[in-house]
Amino acid sequence: MKPKLNRSIVFFIFISFLFGCGHSTNVSDEIDTYDEWELGKHQPYDFKSVKALPEGYAVDYVGYLSRHGSRYMLEPKEDVVLYNLFENAKLNDGLKKQGKHIFEEIKLLVKYQHNKYGDLSEIGKKEHKVLGQRMGKLCEDYFNNEPKIKSTSTFKSRTQDSRTTFHKGLQSKGYHPKFVNITYDEFNDPILRAFKICPNYNQYIDSLSWLNHIQEYQKTTAYIEVRNRILNSLFKKSYLQYLDEKQKRFYDNEHNLIIANKDDIIYNLFKCFKITRNLQLESHPNLEIFSAEDSKILTRIDDIHSFFEKGPGYEGRDISYKHGITFLKYLHTNMNDFVNGKSDYAGNFNFAHTNTVLPVLVLLNLDKIGERSLEEWNETEISTMATNISWILLNKGGERYIQIRWNEQSVSLPLEDQNDHIYKYDDYNNYMESILTSYGLNVHRGNYNDILFSI
Repeated sequence: MKPKLNRSIVFFIFISFLFGCGHSTNVSDEIDTYDEWELGKHQPYDFKSVKALPEGYAVDYVGYLSRHGSRYMLEPKEDVVLYNLFENAKLNDGLKKQGKHIFEEIKLLVKYQHNKYGDLSEIGKKEHKVLGQRMGKLCEDYFNNEPKIKSTSTFKSRTQDSRTTFHKGLQSKGYHPKFVNITYDEFNDPILRAFKICPNYNQYIDSLSWLNHIQEYQKTTAYIEVRNRILNSLFKKSYLQYLDEKQKRFYDNEHNLIIANKDDIIYNLFKCFKITRNLQLESHPNLEIFSAEDSKILTRIDDIHSFFEKGPGYEGRDISYKHGITFLKYLHTNMNDFVNGKSDYAGNFNFAHTNTVLPVLVLLNLDKIGERSLEEWNETEISTMATNISWILLNKGGERYIQIRWNEQSVSLPLEDQNDHIYKYDDYNNYMESILTSYGLNVHRGNYNDILFSI
C-alpha cells in the first residue's frame, strides 16, 4: 500500500510554488464604491448615518448582537479549486488571453490568503472599530458611567477579533466600560452557534430542498447570458466542450466536489471576486471580469440560499430560523435580570455569525422582515459583513422604554410605538414572552442544548 501524503504538506508545497510566481499583470489601484455592487453576505458594511437618541431618555442597558467583519475566505476551497481548473485548462491549451490573466490573479489570491483563511481583513477590523466608536457616541452618558458588560464571542478568531476591535473603538474615544469577556467552546455553544447544534435544522440544511429554485433561476435568459459571456471570455470553445464531454470534476483538499459544471465555475469565480472586495491590499487580486450589473444577477443565487437557509423560508414553516430562539431567550433573560435587580450587568454584547443574526431578525420580525417573500429578499441589504442589532433600554421619568436598531437604524416592531420607534418596555416584554411561549419556553427553562434538541 502506498503511504498517503499529508494534505497539509501537499498544500504547503502548493503554496510554496505560488509564492515563487510573479504578479506580472496590470492591476488598477482604483476601487469602485461598494454601493453599485450587490455582493450578498460578502458586502462590506455600508454605514449611512446614525440618528441620536431622542432627548429626555437615559440609557440603562444595552444588548448587542453583531456578525463578524469582512474576512478572507473560510478555507482553501474555491480559490484553490479554481487554480486547479485553470491549470488544467492551461495544460490543455484551453485559456484565452483573458483567462491567462485571471489565472495569475487567482494565484495571487491564494498567495495573499495563505495562513489567513477565516481571519478578519483590515477592512473587517476597521468596521468593528468604528461601530464601537459610534456606539460610544450614541450612548455617551451610559458608557461614561463605566457599566459592567458581558461581552461574548464564538470560538472563531474572526468573532473574537471583531469583539477586540469593537472594544478598541470604544476605548479610542475615552470610554472604558468593564467588559467581562466570555468565549464559548467550539463544541458547546447553544447561544451563538445554535445552528450547529439543532438536529432538525441540520437535517433541513442537508436536504437542500430549495435547489429547484436555484436550478430554475439558472435557466433564465439573464443568468445564462452572464455565465456564457464570462466563460467564453476566459476559455476556448474546445476546452469548454472538453469539460462537458469528459465530465471533468474538481475537488477541494477534503475531496468535496466543488466544480462539476459551468454553473459551478461561475459561482466560484464570483465568490472569489466578492472576497477580493473584502480585502484592503496595495495590489489586490483583480478579478473584475464582472460588472456591477452582473453582480446583481449572480448574487440572486445567494439570495435564494439565504432566504431558505436562515431567512423566512417556506411558508408556514419556521425550520430555517427557529434555532435563533435560544439567543433571544438568553438576551431577554439577561435584560430582565438587570431590570428586576437580579444582576449588576448593565449590558450584554455578542459577536457571532450571519447564521446567528438573521434568524433573530426574522423571529423578532423587525421592520416586517419575516414577512418578506423570496422575490423581495435581497441579502446585500439584509446581511452584510458586520450586520448588527442593538437593544437600547431607556429610562424617562422612572418609566422604561426600548428602542431596537438594526445596522444602527431604529426599526419597527409589531407594537404601538411612542415616537422614533420607541416602545414601552412592558409591551416589549409581553411581545417577547409571546414569542418564547410559542416555542414552549417559560422563564425557568434554561437548558439551551435541551431546547435546541426539542424544537
